[in-house]
Amino acid sequence: MKRKLLLGLGLVLNIGYSQAQWVNNTSWVYDFGTTPGTYQATASGTNFSYSNATTAGFLPKPSNGEVRVLIGGGTGTEGSFMLNENNSLTMNQPISSITKFGAYGISNATDLVKADFKIKFNTDLSSGTYIWAIGHDENNLFKSANSIYRSSNELFATLRWTFAAAAGITLAYRVGSDASTTTTWTNINNTTFQKGSTYQVEVYCNNTGEEKTYLRGASSYTLPNNTYNIWVDGVKLGANYPRSLEVSGADNTLTANPSIAFSNGTALNATVIHSSSAASNGSAVLSELSLIYDGSSLPISLTSFTGLKTNNGVELRWKTGSEQNNDFFEILRSVNGKEYTSIGIVKGKGDSDETRSYNFKDAYPVSGINYYRLKQVDKDGSDEIFMNTVAINYDLEKSRFSVYANAQKITVSAYAHKPGIATLIISDMQGRKLIERKVSLVSEHNALSFDAAGISPGVLVAQLITEEAKQVLKFVK
Repeated sequence: MKRKLLLGLGLVLNIGYSQAQWVNNTSWVYDFGTTPGTYQATASGTNFSYSNATTAGFLPKPSNGEVRVLIGGGTGTEGSFMLNENNSLTMNQPISSITKFGAYGISNATDLVKADFKIKFNTDLSSGTYIWAIGHDENNLFKSANSIYRSSNELFATLRWTFAAAAGITLAYRVGSDASTTTTWTNINNTTFQKGSTYQVEVYCNNTGEEKTYLRGASSYTLPNNTYNIWVDGVKLGANYPRSLEVSGADNTLTANPSIAFSNGTALNATVIHSSSAASNGSAVLSELSLIYDGSSLPISLTSFTGLKTNNGVELRWKTGSEQNNDFFEILRSVNGKEYTSIGIVKGKGDSDETRSYNFKDAYPVSGINYYRLKQVDKDGSDEIFMNTVAINYDLEKSRFSVYANAQKITVSAYAHKPGIATLIISDMQGRKLIERKVSLVSEHNALSFDAAGISPGVLVAQLITEEAKQVLKFVK
């Protein structure tokens, strides 16, 4: 059963950085967050910090799998990482050794994937390299201090950027490597990438064992087995590039040396950005990282996901064409389309080959746009987050919710569509509740007053929670 992106009563968004897709989509998306931070080597040898779905290190938690920053050796000039306020990661080059950002062990990975990321090579780059790779994490290449300059049974595709004092950047792809340290590269061009600009890179990889097709915009593209396509800012580079050829012997051919590449059908569950030694420290910025997989073989076939604004909340509805080992769905909501929190759970049907329908009501949407996603959890605890996103604008203009405060009194003005009981909460900016009251509302206009003599002046937050919505605003006392 195909997973479709439908335009229903709510707005359905295909969250990705282009219109490209496989027949069925599921995705792993990583956001570097907005909290600044710096990671540097503090001891000799390899330094690293990792984060997974339950534990946060230097990096924010991923939805599944593990992410890691690594500095290959020592302190001082061995490179560093910086988390920025705009959901990006700056990777500073080492003078020797390596720096590496890796993501691996992704649970919803398949053998057909579109890798999507944005990268900016800063003007301070004058030597050294940056390398991107994708493959299957098995022997720790994606999370160890090993560089990508020797044969490996974990690599599928690899791109390399090299720098000189001039503005141009040379892009090459990895042909393969032998068992020593001889790696063969072929240049693609030195014109696509320039220092100081941000580029969106998409790499379509096929390790299925058969020819596949993907849709980008209104056009379809055929991708033979063991090949990949490269797009930069919407422009396709070259034709079909061959997967990296990995051999066990002393030369990079299959004449006398068998391939050690992983087999077709193996999930591409790991990716890495790797920086190697340079004459002086330069930097690059990574952002908007996602891996979009063909979900045809995954346990759940989601055929629709829609939302409807009602008088008392948002009604979400979805259907599945088939289910295997489905324990439950978790409903996720976001106010900015980036950070999601859980707002409820709906029990799954277990195993089914028939169309199944589900619904969930969000009784307390926020004022403005509410973004919704579905997270599906198997009975063994594994999970996936569907990339289908419903966006509902819960416009509350008629509520006319306002707050006025002076030294002695807080006055609340609120519009109600119907009589009922509401909860009013006044809190400070640290989240401490100063007032919490159950209040009776009449139809249309309501004026409520509360003693504020004991509340210190400053910025406060008011929340009015009714059956229709949760309304939040800041005010000054």
